[in-house]
This record gives sequence, structure tokens and C-alpha cells, in this order.
Amino acid sequence: MSTASVMPPGNGGPTAAAAAGGGGGGGGTSFTECRAVGILDRPEHIGSLANLLRSLCSSYCTHATHTVVFRMPLPAPPGAPPGGTSALLRLSRRLPGNGILNPQGGGSRAQHPFLEDMPERWEVRHEGPPLQGPALNTLPAAMKEVLDTACFGSGTLEFWKTLGGKMEYEMYRDGNEYSIVFHGHEIKVVLASVCSLVEPHVLKDASSLKRVSNNLVVEASLLVPEGRHYEGANLLGVFGGRLMPYVKLVRAEVPPGAVAAAAAAAGSRRK
Repeated sequence: MSTASVMPPGNGGPTAAAAAGGGGGGGGTSFTECRAVGILDRPEHIGSLANLLRSLCSSYCTHATHTVVFRMPLPAPPGAPPGGTSALLRLSRRLPGNGILNPQGGGSRAQHPFLEDMPERWEVRHEGPPLQGPALNTLPAAMKEVLDTACFGSGTLEFWKTLGGKMEYEMYRDGNEYSIVFHGHEIKVVLASVCSLVEPHVLKDASSLKRVSNNLVVEASLLVPEGRHYEGANLLGVFGGRLMPYVKLVRAEVPPGAVAAAAAAAGSRRK
């Protein structure tokens, strides 16, 4: 997949440089993301589901991420009324060690040989609106067009706010991530707890978080080339059948934790 990287402000003012992957000045390649989610509401099934996912995966890791979703304004097309179009921008960063809730994993950050500290890296996903229609709405997974880029630097969030981004919600997710090759496609499965942040963008210790639910979230997603969304969504439906003894996957119309996190973010977090 082609990617672009953006370097937001460092110690000085807002200086940014973008480089599209794949050579030249061309943009990245967009894909269709298919996604389904479920709630693991029986604690006695956690170990069995984790063992099943480990038996299916090619690799897995402990995963702790901080995610911030912005709504970005888009230029109105010619003749259209102003102020009507926007897109979602999902920024996620991996936290050092095992995350703030597991300090035993170590909190020190690997050192870059030419810098005092390696720059903070955010994965940035540009998300289009959900694909909808009478036939699409019956598929077992939600679908949207996405484009992946990356952004580096401690000023990343302020950088996107300066460009007009309005925060939709923010969350912390802590658990396991599995990479599974299923019928020739790579499916990413996340088994995690979801928390909202008590104070926007502040992650110091467990007191910075508010648990959204006592249950674990299961999220399965895969990327397919544009035009193959039926194939991807149906494949996730078949894969979900493998997990049925423990969890039922359904269309991910709303990201897990988004409603609760958005409620917590209302008022003071919107500017």
C-alpha cells in the first residue's frame, strides 16, 4: 500500500512536509476497509477465544493504542452550498511498553541514533463515508473507502486542529492483536478493553482513563482493493462463523466505544 508521511511542528512553528509513497508526487492508493465487531460478554470465554485466535494467526502481539478521531472539513464542490462536506481522520499511536495500564512492560522508549528521542509516530487513516445501499446493508460487515498515511512529531494533534479538525472522540485500547491469513486475505483481529479519556489527550496513568464497558471488544477487519467490497464483507462473515462459540460479529456501524467516548468528549473537548 502506498503511504504518505507528514511531519508536523517540531520545536518551532508549524512546518510540515508531505511525501507520497510510490514515487513522484502521486497520492496513495485507497482501499476498502471491511469491519465487524462483537462484545465478549462472558469472561469465562476469554481464554478459549484467545487460544482459538492464537491457533489461527500467523503472528500476534500485545497492543495498547491511543486513538483520536477528527472530522476534517472538505472544500465544497463548485455550485454546492458552503460548509456541508467533511471526512473523518483516525489517528492512532502505539504506546511504549505495554501501555500505561501495564507499567511492568517497561516505559522507556527506544533511542534513535541521531535524535535525543525518537519522534512520536501516528498512523493516520483517512475514512470515507460508509458504503450503503439495499444490497450493501445486508452484508455481514460495514465497508468504507480508506487511505493510510503516517504523521510524526509531538505536535501532531495540534497540527490537524490547526487545519480545521474537530475532535469526534478519543479512546485508549489495551489488549491483543492477531494477524490471521484466511482464504488468502489478511484479517486483523483485536481483542481489547476500551476506555475513554478523563481529560483530552492526557495519558499519565490509570486515573487518566474511564472504562467504557467491563466487557472486552472483538474487532475483525481487512482491506481489499476498491470494487471487491462484497468479497471482503462476505469473507468476514465466514470468518465470524469460526468465532461463534464465543462471540458473534456484526456490522461495525459505530466504532466500539465511540458513543461513550463522544459523550465524554462533549463540551470542553470541542472547540
